Amino acid sequence: MRDEAVDLDTLTAVVPPADAGRADTCSCGTRRTLLRHYLVTPCAGRALAKLKAAHPDEYDRYLTELRAEAITAAEAAWTRHCAGDHS
Repeated sequence: MRDEAVDLDTLTAVVPPADAGRADTCSCGTRRTLLRHYLVTPCAGRALAKLKAAHPDEYDRYLTELRAEAITAAEAAWTRHCAGDHS
């Protein structure tokens, strides 16, 4: 079963309000932000995978354009580097 496509232009983030009464660090030393980071970080990759599945032609077009731009930038940077620009 496939998940339904989500319109990312209208998606609103769900961020719980700050609660002064909640602990930010466990007695073991683990911080709430670290746990949240581990769970939230993969969301961008999963969203991209869903977007790619929902709009493969558009994704491929963007990927081709971005790769071409990156290759052009890399060649220009390499030329400058070989000319002595090591910054």
